[in-house]
Amino acid sequence: MRSRIRNGFGVSMAAGAVLVSLAAAGCADVTGKWTSVALEPRMASDQFVLLRAKGYKGEFLRATLDLREDKTYVAEVFYASDMSFSNGGWSLLGDRLRLVDNKYGTFAYKVDVAPGGRTMAIVQPIKGTDVRLTLRRERPLLPLPELRMPEGGGR
Repeated sequence: MRSRIRNGFGVSMAAGAVLVSLAAAGCADVTGKWTSVALEPRMASDQFVLLRAKGYKGEFLRATLDLREDKTYVAEVFYASDMSFSNGGWSLLGDRLRLVDNKYGTFAYKVDVAPGGRTMAIVQPIKGTDVRLTLRRERPLLPLPELRMPEGGGR
Protein backbone atom coordinates (compact mmCIF):
# COMPACT_ATOMS: atom_id res chain seq x y z
CA MET A 1 0.00 0.00 0.00
CA ARG A 2 1.43 3.38 -0.99
CA SER A 3 1.49 6.03 1.67
CA ARG A 4 -0.39 9.23 0.93
CA ILE A 5 -0.03 12.64 2.49
CA ARG A 6 -1.79 15.96 2.22
CA ASN A 7 0.03 18.96 0.87
CA GLY A 8 -0.56 22.50 2.10
CA PHE A 9 -3.42 22.98 -0.38
CA GLY A 10 -5.49 20.07 0.99
CA VAL A 11 -4.68 17.84 -1.99
CA SER A 12 -3.76 14.24 -1.28
CA MET A 13 -0.77 12.78 -3.17
CA ALA A 14 1.68 9.90 -3.05
CA ALA A 15 4.73 10.51 -0.83
CA GLY A 16 7.08 9.80 -3.73
CA ALA A 17 5.50 12.60 -5.74
CA VAL A 18 6.36 15.05 -2.97
CA LEU A 19 10.05 14.21 -3.30
CA VAL A 20 9.90 14.67 -7.05
CA SER A 21 8.12 18.02 -6.57
CA LEU A 22 10.78 19.24 -4.15
CA ALA A 23 13.57 18.27 -6.53
CA ALA A 24 11.81 19.94 -9.45
CA ALA A 25 11.29 23.10 -7.39
CA GLY A 26 15.04 23.38 -6.85
CA CYS A 27 15.11 22.33 -3.19
CA ALA A 28 18.41 20.48 -3.18
CA ASP A 29 20.83 19.48 -0.47
CA VAL A 30 23.63 22.04 -0.67
CA THR A 31 25.40 21.23 2.59
CA GLY A 32 29.10 20.57 2.25
CA LYS A 33 32.31 22.28 1.26
CA TRP A 34 32.26 23.89 -2.18
CA THR A 35 35.26 25.14 -4.17
CA SER A 36 35.04 27.36 -7.24
CA VAL A 37 36.18 25.77 -10.48
CA ALA A 38 35.04 28.23 -13.17
CA LEU A 39 33.65 31.71 -13.75
CA GLU A 40 31.90 32.15 -17.09
CA PRO A 41 32.27 34.37 -18.94
CA ARG A 42 35.73 34.93 -17.47
CA MET A 43 35.84 38.50 -18.77
CA ALA A 44 33.24 39.37 -16.08
CA SER A 45 35.71 38.59 -13.26
CA ASP A 46 36.21 42.30 -12.56
CA GLN A 47 32.43 42.79 -12.09
CA PHE A 48 31.49 39.56 -10.26
CA VAL A 49 30.99 40.26 -6.55
CA LEU A 50 30.61 37.56 -3.90
CA LEU A 51 30.01 38.40 -0.23
CA ARG A 52 30.99 42.04 -0.78
CA ALA A 53 29.08 45.29 -1.23
CA LYS A 54 27.71 45.62 -4.78
CA GLY A 55 30.00 48.53 -5.56
CA TYR A 56 33.17 46.58 -4.71
CA LYS A 57 35.83 46.77 -7.42
CA GLY A 58 38.34 43.98 -7.81
CA GLU A 59 39.10 40.98 -9.99
CA PHE A 60 37.46 37.83 -8.62
CA LEU A 61 39.86 34.86 -8.51
CA ARG A 62 38.31 32.01 -6.51
CA ALA A 63 36.23 31.07 -3.47
CA THR A 64 35.50 28.30 -1.00
CA LEU A 65 32.14 28.02 0.72
CA ASP A 66 31.43 25.59 3.55
CA LEU A 67 27.67 25.24 4.09
CA ARG A 68 27.30 23.31 7.32
CA GLU A 69 24.40 21.12 8.43
CA ASP A 70 23.76 23.38 11.44
CA LYS A 71 22.91 26.17 8.93
CA THR A 72 26.12 28.11 9.54
CA TYR A 73 28.67 28.86 6.85
CA VAL A 74 32.31 29.87 6.46
CA ALA A 75 33.65 31.35 3.23
CA GLU A 76 36.95 32.58 1.84
CA VAL A 77 36.79 34.78 -1.24
CA PHE A 78 39.95 35.71 -3.11
CA TYR A 79 40.30 38.79 -5.29
CA ALA A 80 43.47 39.92 -7.09
CA SER A 81 44.04 42.58 -4.45
CA ASP A 82 42.95 40.77 -1.27
CA MET A 83 41.15 37.90 0.45
CA SER A 84 38.00 38.20 2.52
CA PHE A 85 36.66 35.88 5.19
CA SER A 86 32.93 35.61 5.84
CA ASN A 87 30.89 33.59 8.30
CA GLY A 88 27.31 33.51 9.51
CA GLY A 89 24.09 31.65 8.79
CA TRP A 90 22.58 30.33 5.58
CA SER A 91 19.25 29.17 4.18
CA LEU A 92 17.99 27.88 0.85
CA LEU A 93 14.50 28.65 -0.40
CA GLY A 94 13.83 27.31 -3.87
CA ASP A 95 16.72 28.51 -6.01
CA ARG A 96 17.77 31.34 -3.65
CA LEU A 97 20.74 30.89 -1.34
CA ARG A 98 20.69 33.44 1.46
CA LEU A 99 23.91 34.11 3.40
CA VAL A 100 23.69 36.27 6.52
CA ASP A 101 27.20 37.51 7.29
CA ASN A 102 27.83 38.19 10.99
CA LYS A 103 29.40 41.59 10.16
CA TYR A 104 28.19 42.77 6.77
CA GLY A 105 24.54 41.76 6.51
CA THR A 106 22.53 39.62 4.14
CA PHE A 107 23.45 38.47 0.64
CA ALA A 108 21.11 36.48 -1.63
CA TYR A 109 22.15 34.55 -4.72
CA LYS A 110 20.35 32.52 -7.34
CA VAL A 111 21.82 29.00 -7.38
CA ASP A 112 21.55 26.20 -9.88
CA VAL A 113 22.40 22.76 -8.46
CA ALA A 114 23.26 20.15 -11.08
CA PRO A 115 21.51 16.78 -11.01
CA GLY A 116 23.42 14.54 -8.62
CA GLY A 117 24.51 17.53 -6.52
CA ARG A 118 28.24 17.49 -7.38
CA THR A 119 28.25 21.01 -8.82
CA MET A 120 26.38 24.20 -8.07
CA ALA A 121 26.43 27.52 -9.90
CA ILE A 122 25.92 30.93 -8.32
CA VAL A 123 24.26 33.01 -11.03
CA GLN A 124 24.47 36.81 -11.18
CA PRO A 125 23.01 38.93 -13.97
CA ILE A 126 25.67 41.42 -15.09
CA LYS A 127 24.91 43.80 -17.97
CA GLY A 128 22.29 41.49 -19.47
CA THR A 129 24.37 38.31 -19.17
CA ASP A 130 24.01 35.54 -16.58
CA VAL A 131 27.47 35.18 -15.08
CA ARG A 132 27.95 31.73 -13.52
CA LEU A 133 30.39 30.85 -10.77
CA THR A 134 30.57 27.06 -10.83
CA LEU A 135 31.52 25.35 -7.57
CA ARG A 136 32.31 21.68 -7.02
CA ARG A 137 31.36 19.90 -3.82
CA GLU A 138 34.26 18.14 -2.14
CA ARG A 139 33.68 14.50 -1.51
CA PRO A 140 33.27 13.67 2.16
CA LEU A 141 35.80 11.34 3.70
CA LEU A 142 34.48 7.82 3.91
CA PRO A 143 34.56 6.26 7.36
CA LEU A 144 37.29 3.68 7.85
CA PRO A 145 36.15 0.18 8.66
CA GLU A 146 36.67 -0.86 12.23
CA LEU A 147 39.83 -2.95 12.52
CA ARG A 148 39.82 -5.80 14.97
CA MET A 149 42.75 -7.83 16.14
CA PRO A 150 42.27 -11.57 15.83
CA GLU A 151 41.90 -13.46 19.06
CA GLY A 152 45.25 -14.38 20.53
CA GLY A 153 46.96 -11.17 19.33
CA GLY A 154 47.43 -12.38 15.75
CA ARG A 155 50.27 -14.79 16.50
